[in-house]
Amino acid sequence: MHIAARVLAQAGAGEIWCSRTVKDLVAGSGFAFTDRGAHRLKGVPEPWQLFAWSWRRARRSPNRDGAGAGCSVCWRPSATLRGA
Repeated sequence: MHIAARVLAQAGAGEIWCSRTVKDLVAGSGFAFTDRGAHRLKGVPEPWQLFAWSWRRARRSPNRDGAGAGCSVCWRPSATLRGA
């Protein structure tokens, strides 16, 4: 768990950073990643490649309830994210 804290400590305000491992595990999920370079993390012998996470822009379409028409960054949470 301390490595996760070290990775997140590299991120700026409002950012979520992750390792290459996380990026690779969620391939095809609709997330977008921006390479933030290799970083030395306290307690980790080698530098780690880190990435900033974000949602990919959705196509312009309304949500299920019709809200968000024309919104280019709207997304619909999956059932797993809502806890359903």
